[in-house]
Amino acid sequence: RAVRGAGCGSLPQVTVPLPYPLKVGGSLQGAGGGTFPGTGQTVSQSLANQGVSKGQVSKVDVKSITLTQTAPQCSQLVGCDLSFIGTFTVSVSAPGEPEVVVRTLTTPAAGTRKATLTLAGVDLAPYVTASRMTLTASLTPKQQPVQEVDMTLDASLLAHLKI
Repeated sequence: RAVRGAGCGSLPQVTVPLPYPLKVGGSLQGAGGGTFPGTGQTVSQSLANQGVSKGQVSKVDVKSITLTQTAPQCSQLVGCDLSFIGTFTVSVSAPGEPEVVVRTLTTPAAGTRKATLTLAGVDLAPYVTASRMTLTASLTPKQQPVQEVDMTLDASLLAHLKI
């Protein structure tokens, strides 16, 4: 966690990284536990509140979300890069709050191994200050990868703190 903004008139800000490993099952081996088993599937991760109250946070922005294909290292096969993805969406939900889309990736170009998701412009303060927040990743491939694909979803949240 990095804290910045100690100057006069500026609010303290905390950057919180959220790395999240993902797998997509390939057509050769089927789907294992913790993977996207096929078209239109989702995986979720719940994060418990770490003692943050509504009175402590004025706003929480999504600083960035990137998706990186880490394996397999190959070429010319479906799944050797992110171009097998039709749509990849990250949404957030919390008790008492509606589920909202935070970022989306649509049809990466061939050869793309790392992509930044497009921002949907959501203030996450009500979600971060709830008892728990759930991040959900949804994947709809345009083609099923030939072999299992390992990816990392890296999310970075920027919390604006009240003083």
